[in-house]
Amino acid sequence: MSAANLRAWLATEIATKGPITVERYMRECLMHPEFGYYRRRQAIGALGDFITAPEISQIFGELIGIWTAAAWAGLGEPKRWRLIELGPGRGTLMSDLLRALKVLPAARAGVEVVLVEGNAVLREQQRAALEGCGVPVAWADETFPSGLDWPELPTIVIGNEFLDALPIRQLVAVHGKWHERCVDVAVPTPRSAASFETRPPGAQDEVKGLGEGTVPSFQFVDTPDPVPATYPEVSIAHEGAVYEVMSSAAEYIGAVSLALGEIPSYMLFIDYGHEGPLPGDTLQAVSGHRYADPLAAPGEHDLSAQVDFSQVRDAASRLNFEAYGPITQAEFLGWLGGAERLQRLTRGKDAATVQAMQSGLARLMQPDGMGGRFKAIVLARKGVARPPVF
Repeated sequence: MSAANLRAWLATEIATKGPITVERYMRECLMHPEFGYYRRRQAIGALGDFITAPEISQIFGELIGIWTAAAWAGLGEPKRWRLIELGPGRGTLMSDLLRALKVLPAARAGVEVVLVEGNAVLREQQRAALEGCGVPVAWADETFPSGLDWPELPTIVIGNEFLDALPIRQLVAVHGKWHERCVDVAVPTPRSAASFETRPPGAQDEVKGLGEGTVPSFQFVDTPDPVPATYPEVSIAHEGAVYEVMSSAAEYIGAVSLALGEIPSYMLFIDYGHEGPLPGDTLQAVSGHRYADPLAAPGEHDLSAQVDFSQVRDAASRLNFEAYGPITQAEFLGWLGGAERLQRLTRGKDAATVQAMQSGLARLMQPDGMGGRFKAIVLARKGVARPPVF
């Protein structure tokens, strides 16, 4: 099915059952089993919709490898251990990481890699990138860690630009109360509070009546009733203020924690975001390396939202994990020796190569760019050593 089928399916679903939450809208657009964005598209790279840090400079993945080697030592230097990457893209980060991990042969000899990926196209690219890497590699789909039945091994989980793609809830301040933001079909019939959850008979025909070949359009609406007064615990700054709840991220982190049990483990997340609680609408769509309207073409654009790292810490506090950070990406890469690694890699290289490598690392570490906007946080199982550089 094409992306047009997703628009039609969403329009019929909403017309029949009422508006859907922003959280569900994001989930359907990104992960619908037949025509979700991440099911169909190669999003990463110059020919995709966006580019990630590992694609900008090999130094990024290599420094993550250095961090992983130090984290392995913090786990007690286990003879066998597991390295899991969430949303591994084209396999670039893992390829660079494993190359850098050669600095600790004992760590590399005992690692078992698991890539969590639901996109069949990207899986093939990951296989090609890691062919001959010399370590066992397995794949799990995006339902990980559901159904996990592997031996309990000390584990390091890495998620680079992963949390920002997990669906969020959006709450809107209306007359001093928080209301759920939803997505509705933009049809001319007013919606009453009584018909908000379920459209009246004939509503589906109304959508069909938009005209043969007409592309359904969508709009944001707010629920008539506020969410429970005790949630969220954040003050309303002004009428119309938006507060984003990382419900899916908290649920996912909790599921990973449950799957890992009490084994020694670290989770490293690197993403763009802020420390809250902080009101603001950060939901965005990206297509062809340009910003787009999140409602304009469901299933055709990448959707994401800034990570509220305070909510990540809160999720860790409800589990048996300690949270360290966040620190900026510039700090993280700098403490791992980014400048020193650049010097070694450019030694003896021609001027064009040196300039390209310098430009790539500078882009990742610029304080008023990716170096400041992106942050790193580690969730460490209680009882293990403090994670390196934090």
